[in-house]
Amino acid sequence: MDNISILQKKKNTRIFKQFKKANYIINYFTFPYLMDIVLVIPEDSIILDLGTGHGLVLIKFASKISSEGHVTGIDLWKNMDQSDNSFKSTQQLLQEKNLENRSDLKTADMIELPFENKKYDFVTASMAIHNIKPKQNRYKALDEATRVLKTEALLIILDTRNHKKEYLSYLIALGYRIKYAKTYGIIGWWTGPWMSSYAIIAEKNYDMIEKGYLIIWFNKSFFPSKIRTF
Repeated sequence: MDNISILQKKKNTRIFKQFKKANYIINYFTFPYLMDIVLVIPEDSIILDLGTGHGLVLIKFASKISSEGHVTGIDLWKNMDQSDNSFKSTQQLLQEKNLENRSDLKTADMIELPFENKKYDFVTASMAIHNIKPKQNRYKALDEATRVLKTEALLIILDTRNHKKEYLSYLIALGYRIKYAKTYGIIGWWTGPWMSSYAIIAEKNYDMIEKGYLIIWFNKSFFPSKIRTF
């Protein structure tokens, strides 16, 4: 086996271990609690899952709604983010679970969503936004999530790396009300306490968003600036 093959094998092993960790955190720890205790999910909810990958979160939401609701999962389907991350494999999984009548998949970028304004009751992003670089593009993803969310709808973020304060600050600046923000302990560590997992639930309900104002934090003061209408 040549050096390139050895390096690729090590990379694939690392990605697979990350997926197993994400699978555990999402399936057995975080989302069961959020969906059963924290969230109320009406059966007719229209939901968008950003960076859906293997569909772990999409499947959980699809199992909570009726045929009157719908979940759309979007991804760029990059193997560098998850092993065997493909449209085809996730579509097959949805078919095996008989969820085609209440879910679908699209190829799309989180920073430029191909959807109309105020369409969704929930937008979720699980272990996805931290893959976006640089920081300004992560802000674009949050802007796009805000644009497609209905008023009083919820943005749900589960993520890792050290971006929690970054997300919270930007969402508060956009006028969101933070309903839930929790950093998980040892069970949510990826490589150690320096890279933990966390969840944020934020409600788009402030008039400031409806009027298209962004509150800019500058020199410890808030300055409103009309820059966009969501």
